[in-house]
Amino acid sequence: MTGLASLFILVVLTVAATFGWRWWSQRNDAGSKRYNSLIEQTADRHNMDPSLVKAVIFQESNFNANARGKAGEYGLMQITEGAAKDWERGTGKSFGSPGSLFRPKLNVEIGTWYLAQGYRKWQGHDEVLTLSLAYYNAGPSRAQEWADAAGEKKIIDTIPFSSTRQYISHVMQHFRTFSRERRFHDETEEP
Repeated sequence: MTGLASLFILVVLTVAATFGWRWWSQRNDAGSKRYNSLIEQTADRHNMDPSLVKAVIFQESNFNANARGKAGEYGLMQITEGAAKDWERGTGKSFGSPGSLFRPKLNVEIGTWYLAQGYRKWQGHDEVLTLSLAYYNAGPSRAQEWADAAGEKKIIDTIPFSSTRQYISHVMQHFRTFSRERRFHDETEEP
């Protein structure tokens, strides 16, 4: 390949990467903003940080209300029927049919409720966020098992599933990003 051809390919790839990233970023930003009000209201009702709820949604579905998981999860927060039934038992409300779990309002309600259950359970623990996310991703009994096994170690080091460790790490990264964006927005908002 000649130097000119290599340069041309490099320019094309650079332009594609730049516009592709910009398109992806704008698409993602629009998706996340679409649900801001719903996330804020639901998080407030459950005494949760909206940036954490948003981070979970980003990780679970990238703000795709029609997302369907490999294990049968539904919607924005990838709710399982088991989690929905836990919500029914905990609240006395009915979620209806599994297809209703695609509805953003119901999905975010159940997902935030479930996340808040883990947060409340681990509220006194130094690693409340890690355990809350382990609870959300892998279930209450596994989160308890990992907390019990930790001793002096960090909880993340006791989790045998790399997928759960990665999940927690990614959600925490997104949480920090959304928290910074929220603070920036709050600081720049006109009175």
